[in-house]
Amino acid sequence: MPNPRPRSCLMLAAPLLMAGCLSPDAAAPVADSALRHARAAQAAHAQDVSALRAATVALLEVRRRRLLTDLHLEFVSRWTDPDGRADPDAFDRALADPGEDAALVADVRFGLLTRANAQTLIADFAAAESLSSAADLQRAMLAGLSPVSRHDADARSLLAALDERASRSAALHAELLADAGALAAFTDQRPALDEASRAAASELWTLAVAGALHDPAQRAAAQRLLEQLLALGER
Repeated sequence: MPNPRPRSCLMLAAPLLMAGCLSPDAAAPVADSALRHARAAQAAHAQDVSALRAATVALLEVRRRRLLTDLHLEFVSRWTDPDGRADPDAFDRALADPGEDAALVADVRFGLLTRANAQTLIADFAAAESLSSAADLQRAMLAGLSPVSRHDADARSLLAALDERASRSAALHAELLADAGALAAFTDQRPALDEASRAAASELWTLAVAGALHDPAQRAAAQRLLEQLLALGER
């Protein structure tokens, strides 16, 4: 739910205008300034959010590539022989070693892969080495192992949280901008009186005020005051 405090602060001028404490002419520059600042703040926020997301995506990609590089080195140095062929015996020896902490061994021990699946993965990795698309194929194979799959899941959660927060902030900025625009539009309004309204106002004034004054100077002053008030509607 958007924070109501900025909205409340922005709209404080409206009651002053409606109560007559602040004239539209005096409030217009303030309202226009508030609108300009609201637009600038919205644009700056959008740029900041975009830059933050781009930087986050870039850092996540760097980490993912590092994980893939580590796994690639593990497969080349541990599960293939010097000629690049799969070495299933090396994997079996590592799997039998309680102190072994290689990523492929860990995935088998945690039930994420069967031993047969791991052996097949090693064979496929070695076979892909001779292909022109070896790098892409091997990265796709290694991406299924837990170090990369966990990273991918965490990255999705992080970006989703970032997008949700950005959406809430954008909604708040949009609300502030709408309020600033409404206030600026309010200060631009001028009450227009047609001839019938002016005549009715003059007659009511005469009956209620000027008619009760017996001194000609006071009646003249009251009439001048009426004309000044009616002139406000023409500004």
